Amino acid sequence: MNSPPQYKHIIWDWNGTLLNDGWLFVDVMNTVLKRHELESITLEKYREIFGFPVKDYYKKLGFDFEKEPFEESGLEFIRGYENRRYDAKLYPQVISLLTELGEMGISHSILSAQHQSLLNDLTDYYKIRDQFIGIFGLDNHYAHSKVENGIKWVKQLEMNPQEILMIGDTDHDFEVATAMGVDCILLSHGHHCISRLQNTGAKVLNNLSDISKLFNIELNKINEKRVFIGIPIGAIIKPVLSVLKSKFTQYSENIKWIPSENIHLTLKFLGNISVNDLPILIQSLKKELTQNSFAMVIESTGVFPSSHSPRALWLGIKRGAEELISLHTQIEKSIGKITAKNPELTFTPHITIAKIPQKFVKIDVLPFLNSVYSPIELDVNSICLFESQLFQDGAKYRILNEFPLNR
Repeated sequence: MNSPPQYKHIIWDWNGTLLNDGWLFVDVMNTVLKRHELESITLEKYREIFGFPVKDYYKKLGFDFEKEPFEESGLEFIRGYENRRYDAKLYPQVISLLTELGEMGISHSILSAQHQSLLNDLTDYYKIRDQFIGIFGLDNHYAHSKVENGIKWVKQLEMNPQEILMIGDTDHDFEVATAMGVDCILLSHGHHCISRLQNTGAKVLNNLSDISKLFNIELNKINEKRVFIGIPIGAIIKPVLSVLKSKFTQYSENIKWIPSENIHLTLKFLGNISVNDLPILIQSLKKELTQNSFAMVIESTGVFPSSHSPRALWLGIKRGAEELISLHTQIEKSIGKITAKNPELTFTPHITIAKIPQKFVKIDVLPFLNSVYSPIELDVNSICLFESQLFQDGAKYRILNEFPLNR
């Protein structure tokens, strides 16, 4: 198995891996079993006998397919699950972990044995669809196997298989990973008990927190805050946003525009900082910041990383760029003893206004790059320390401290 930094893409299983729904499978199935006058099961028993193909699992439950076809009893369970599909919740670490891995340059996809339409519905409901460059379910409700979809997807990714990792919660996920020729990690918090997972020979971890440790990621904790230093931009930019949005005549619905109240210029992203270190950080910034107030002019457009493969749309800074670079240097100096974040080799002042999921990077951005708009002048009299809180419907920002610049 490769070391985590070598991975560029993670293929996630859905049920039991990202979605905590093992208990729901048991609850719905017990309702079906009661109707058929069969013995109910516990979660422990379920994790011992559930498997693929699902028809074999039904036989272990006591269903007699000579009396009733598998398709009928299977459909009974499926309807019950669909009626209660929103009862299950994502594991609490999911959003933070996907976001942090994304910031490390690792992309994500889902490979599931769930029906495609239900998978689409649930990823929309939990507002995480944009985290994935591909979401693949089956075209039937009876969960035969996802091997074929997996092999096709790995070919489409056009990556070295050694750069791909699959994370699942069943021995079938290991079988799928083996067929795809990629590494596999199995989590014991899902639909199979740990002994079954260990029998595969795959690396077995307890939960998503262990995945975060494997990648040296500190997920949000009560005693930590995810913070960055920046300059709020806000409503002053609204008229320009309307003009720029109109430049996209195709696929505009696939561009994730940042709400105007969240638009800012990031001077330094710090990540998770202990609440005990925040007062030290604030005092250090107050001490090191010597920049005078200045006027900043916004008047250009750009994309990262390139126009051929755009992932972010941004507005550039003409006047005030030197002052912003000076501020960035002062901030780097002030945080050196508080965070292990490496200094940035280059800092390009810009204001991100939208993001494009990787699967839509072929969007034509030339009209956007050629846009001309009236320059926006903004007096910069202070900078702010923000807390970034991650929710299913996106990030929310809160100002923790404001630092006035010299006048």
